[in-house]
Amino acid sequence: MPSGQRSKSGCWTCRLRRKKCLEGGPPCSNCESRGIFCHGYGPKPNWKDRGDMEREEANRLQLQTRRRRRSTATQSHASHPSVSESSTSSGGTIDIGSPPIPAAEPPSLSPFLSSDFSFPLSPSSGHERNAAIEFEFLDALTIAPDSLTASYNDNIWATHGHTDAALVDISPLEPTALQRLPGVSEHSKQPSEMPTPLSLSCLGDSGTGSGMHGPPTSENDIELVMHFIGETCPLQHGSYRSSSATQRSWALFLLMRSPTFYHTSLSMSAYHKSLTLAGHSDAHATAVHDYQSHRAQALDSFCDLMDPNRQRSGGVFGESLICSVQLALLEALGKNMQSCHSYLSSAVQILLDDLRQASTCDSGTNTPSLAQSQQQQLPLSLPLGTSSPMPPGPSPMEQTALSFFRAILIWNDILSSSSLKKVPSAAASYRDLLTSSPSFCASFQSTTGCESWILVAIMDATALEVWKRDQENQGNLSIRELVNRASRLENTVEEGIKRLEGSGSNNGLQSLVFSYALLTHLHSIVSGPLASVPEISESIERSIAVWKRIPESISPRSLAWPYCVCASLATREQREVFREFLVPGRLSSVDSTLGSLRELKAVVEECWRQVDGVKRGSDFMSGESNGGERDRSLSSSSVKVDWREVMQQSNLGLLFT
Repeated sequence: MPSGQRSKSGCWTCRLRRKKCLEGGPPCSNCESRGIFCHGYGPKPNWKDRGDMEREEANRLQLQTRRRRRSTATQSHASHPSVSESSTSSGGTIDIGSPPIPAAEPPSLSPFLSSDFSFPLSPSSGHERNAAIEFEFLDALTIAPDSLTASYNDNIWATHGHTDAALVDISPLEPTALQRLPGVSEHSKQPSEMPTPLSLSCLGDSGTGSGMHGPPTSENDIELVMHFIGETCPLQHGSYRSSSATQRSWALFLLMRSPTFYHTSLSMSAYHKSLTLAGHSDAHATAVHDYQSHRAQALDSFCDLMDPNRQRSGGVFGESLICSVQLALLEALGKNMQSCHSYLSSAVQILLDDLRQASTCDSGTNTPSLAQSQQQQLPLSLPLGTSSPMPPGPSPMEQTALSFFRAILIWNDILSSSSLKKVPSAAASYRDLLTSSPSFCASFQSTTGCESWILVAIMDATALEVWKRDQENQGNLSIRELVNRASRLENTVEEGIKRLEGSGSNNGLQSLVFSYALLTHLHSIVSGPLASVPEISESIERSIAVWKRIPESISPRSLAWPYCVCASLATREQREVFREFLVPGRLSSVDSTLGSLRELKAVVEECWRQVDGVKRGSDFMSGESNGGERDRSLSSSSVKVDWREVMQQSNLGLLFT
């Protein structure tokens, strides 16, 4: 337990860890010596809520400490060969050392039972504490223990399980489902039995299912792999809704070679699977368990992947960016949005570094340098089961996978930034990729269903909105300049609409919907979000015919941004098409259960209530209108309603909808 009394003025990290802080820095000497992030002494952080966010931050710090302890154990291989051999047989990768932790601090019995990270729950959360203990007990049995504790008896977990109940991974899935999981021992694996990423040798003709370089992959994980490729990919990415499994071959390629991608994807698969199962069934409890355990292993594996001191020996082309985006998707799925934004920021920085390096190579060689830049960020270790080093340069599947996740990153960052009324930090790089690389533009359209120029125009509209706000704050906004800037952008969009409508093909429907929504968005920037403004009403009216033509093969989730833009400002006569767009019969069972589309519908209906002058009832997020009382003093022509402000007030977001 902590030595010394916790200082009330210590850094926020030490206060979270309940350690005495020497109050130097930041970083303070405590955090610096342990190699963990110091949150300093400023105002109370957003995560300090004595609830879910605080648990998530404790878990993140804990993973850093866990890695250092494992690295210390690896450094002591020569003096403790038996311990080292035990540890290397239990993991999918091999660690190298980092600066040792103080010898006076004994290693934790488990990555989930560290006394460094404990804080009291509120008195009213006793039942939550019991559920968390159950989660930790199962996770501790499933996740390979640290190298120093591989030989400890499993009974220790139950004995000490109460010490760190606050550190369990948080998700909206029901924690108590694990209490109904029958035969815990069936899911409890000794270190030597831990499943590892698929390997080519696992798919050989031996008939045993045993990999040449590692233990066999469990049957349950094979089911999750197939569910990910066949069900989860089409649900997460609308462009694959009507495609064949062959077009997703790159996903299997990544699963076979990247431990981080493997565990992240299986966690995502288990999450989706749980949504289709009865909430009180054993199968649902197993899916919850799989989601939690694979997520924990993915987070730990990502720490290893991003360790700059690890030796690089081959692996997947562009793995760091791919896994950052995939983890951001997983965290958004589980509503861990603080963590999601962290991984998204990491992916953006990796992309910027890659492009910067490519630019440097170009200036010196006059040859294509994308492959050269990516070769410098090969993954940190070969997953178990990879039978040979990767050939130099990217393979076709690696190129496809990297382009796919770059497109997902850019798509979500631009649309999310628009909903937050800010320009993406990597806007200039996004523009270069979306305008100067024909091959990437083609990949972007096949991934998102939308032509790349539209996303550039959305960024320009966001920049115009930010410029207008800054000019207003300074008191020198020129309406003439605002209109001129908007008109130039409007002309670009109208030219695109004319070309798309002239093609007569349904392949451009998604781009057409976005184009009309962008016109509406531009008019609302200039005139304000007023449903009665003629040009706003006219642009929505023009789009209705296109909304009616959208086939079921296009996922409603991929049209979240234009839906919010157009539907929120639709007049009463125009609203029916938007009501019908999200009727339950159009949504998949997972979309209906997940709730993100219901949340968007609720945001839009709240905008309608405000425009119509209807008082809001207590059922805002239910998505149902209770009629309410009309305030006759309000006129729809005088009510400005911005769907983005309604969304933020409801603590919702558009990221990875």
